[in-house]
Amino acid sequence: MEDFKGETFGEAHRDTLVIFAIATHYEGDPCDNYKKAYKWLRDARKDKGSSQLFKGVQYLVFGLGDSSYEMYNVMGKFFNEAMEEMGATRVYGYGEGNAEGNKTEDDFNAWKLALWEELSSYYESNPIKHGGEPVRLEEAKKEGPAPAVSGKQLPLVLEVN
Repeated sequence: MEDFKGETFGEAHRDTLVIFAIATHYEGDPCDNYKKAYKWLRDARKDKGSSQLFKGVQYLVFGLGDSSYEMYNVMGKFFNEAMEEMGATRVYGYGEGNAEGNKTEDDFNAWKLALWEELSSYYESNPIKHGGEPVRLEEAKKEGPAPAVSGKQLPLVLEVN
């Protein structure tokens, strides 16, 4: 997100699923790697003419934070709300991971339980085309434990039939 360009984000990601894993730093600050995106969205939300800039973009957000801080997960909540206000479509419920008590991985695993079923259902009703062909979403087969948010790749495969 360091190269985020708000003015072209909606057009560049139209008919695309954008997955945000957004951490809140200390007392409600954005992390350095998405500070530019945060500032652009914060300012754009004030402009009533920007309410449809992200129309056609599908998204979901998983916030990362620590409930021992007063501003727990404020950045995840901000991105979740701002994307919708800018015209994007949320395709799965907002989720949060709490680092307090080292529960982030458990929180993520609970959040993603229905993820693939919900996404499959959404895209069956709202098909995306790539090169004129329908795109099918399916979970990749993976051996071993479920992936966590600690930098491991999520099992997501988009296939063109």
